[in-house]
Amino acid sequence: MTGVVALGGLVEIRGGGTPSRNVPEYWGGDIPWATVKDFTSTYIDSTLERITAEGVANSATNVIPAGAIIVPTRMAVGKAAINKIALAINQDLKALIPGKDVDAKFLMYFLLSQAPYLERRAQGATVKGIKLDLLQSLEFPRLAVEEQRRIATILDKAEDIRRRRDQFNQQADDFLRSAFVHLVGFKNPQHQKWKLLKVEDLAMPRKGSMRTGPFGSDLRHSEFVDAGIAVLGIDNAVQNRFAWGERRYISEEKFEKLRRYEVHPGDVIITIMEYDREVSGCAG
Repeated sequence: MTGVVALGGLVEIRGGGTPSRNVPEYWGGDIPWATVKDFTSTYIDSTLERITAEGVANSATNVIPAGAIIVPTRMAVGKAAINKIALAINQDLKALIPGKDVDAKFLMYFLLSQAPYLERRAQGATVKGIKLDLLQSLEFPRLAVEEQRRIATILDKAEDIRRRRDQFNQQADDFLRSAFVHLVGFKNPQHQKWKLLKVEDLAMPRKGSMRTGPFGSDLRHSEFVDAGIAVLGIDNAVQNRFAWGERRYISEEKFEKLRRYEVHPGDVIITIMEYDREVSGCAG
């Protein structure tokens, strides 16, 4: 059986920070500066913002060499990416620089596999996060670097298949929308004969038939329970399909207070903002 070793003993972990926004000289320089917004794939080769060397020198950020694994410790816990370029990071990220006994790609896949565990251990009333000691204590498989590389190569192929599948699904969705517009849009000769209605006119005539989130201060993470009434969020809408992701429940008593957000089987649920792992949705 493969043994394990604490991750903290195999990598160097560096933190980050944000230069003062009140000093223009710290911003718009030559140094890429990463935040959770830059996690669009498992690699980071550009960032939305850049800072100057002066900004680095006068803040808690660090310039991370290319080839590290960047992980969010707040707001997007569970993600991981390898930076292809040297960059600085903000305070919501940590950089794991692999030692000689760790393959970077294997470490990235390992961290991604730990996402459910890290998400469960995240703490915080509004924005959840994890602490450094939790990262350091992760049990990393004690494998030779050559074996890590072999496994990472296999996982690369699996990731490529997943990426191609996502591209195909996106193309299929784009075709569906295009076909709908062609069939029932303004260019259709029959359009002038149709009666146009507002979406709200199509909803069932029950109290508050157009329900919207987010809950805001009406529901806190601390109020979730292990079983009860399910709470739906943005993460339940995946590629135009309903999917169970993280299970969230509230008590019967709390449900009565949130009944105006109730949904029923057959209801159409749409998202009105990007998925940022904050609770947004309805109880039902």
